[in-house]
Amino acid sequence: MTDATRNVLANVAVWLRLMMSTVRGALLDDFGIAASSIAFAAFLALVPLIGLIASAYGMIASPETVSRNIARLVAILPPDAQRVVAQGLATKLALLRENVATTVVALGVTLFSARRAGRSLLHGINLAYRIEHERSGVRRQLVSTLLVLGCAALLLTALISLSVLAFLQSYVPDGLPGARLVSTVILFGSLTLGAGFGLIVTYRYAPACKPIPWRCALPGTIAGVVMWLCATSVFRVYVSRFASFDDTYGSLAAVVVLMLWLMVSAWVLLLGARLNAEAMRWSGTSIIERDE
Repeated sequence: MTDATRNVLANVAVWLRLMMSTVRGALLDDFGIAASSIAFAAFLALVPLIGLIASAYGMIASPETVSRNIARLVAILPPDAQRVVAQGLATKLALLRENVATTVVALGVTLFSARRAGRSLLHGINLAYRIEHERSGVRRQLVSTLLVLGCAALLLTALISLSVLAFLQSYVPDGLPGARLVSTVILFGSLTLGAGFGLIVTYRYAPACKPIPWRCALPGTIAGVVMWLCATSVFRVYVSRFASFDDTYGSLAAVVVLMLWLMVSAWVLLLGARLNAEAMRWSGTSIIERDE
């Protein structure tokens, strides 16, 4: 066995121990409670926030383009969850088209309610990094609002990217071999990179401490994106082929599916943050809490 092979096996063993420690710590620290809080707050803010993003996007795109690109953006969700988002979005857009005053009031109400999701997320990130002291009241409200606005900006950027991709596709000759495959790879690759960028920025600045070094936020980001894609795919298969939510919850089945998917996503986000914390502890890098 060569030295290079030994080094690779040693690194794999280290990361496996870190992952086992991450899962064990998550269970001991009751990540399920934090994930449930994040999922519930995100559920209340999701449809209004997407509606406002779609309204802003509608200033530069037609209503048909808005609906089509939103549908493509949420295509990764389970079908029942997609219906909840689509129905809520249609109602929201109908209200926002009435007048400017309605849009302004809706923006204020949405940001006010979405702060709850931001605060829950900040609490969960601090728990994952084992940070005991939260930010002060005003600072916490400001950071939670900026976090929500950052998520909205990321989604708006994704929608604009879809429009740009569709515009470029219009210049591709019909029937060109491999054109559809290339466009699909570019689409999902860019969306994955966008999600990774949002995740690493969250892991760096959301904790109530000095900014986490970029290199220390990277392991959880990579693991988080991979885990989220895998967990979402498995959850889609489970909901569509094995679960019988309609028989149990009736008309509430779609809402339950969306809530469960949000909770799975919150679990993945917290696990990624805890993996960063475990890797920092193993490497001897300290998390320096701020004096609030």
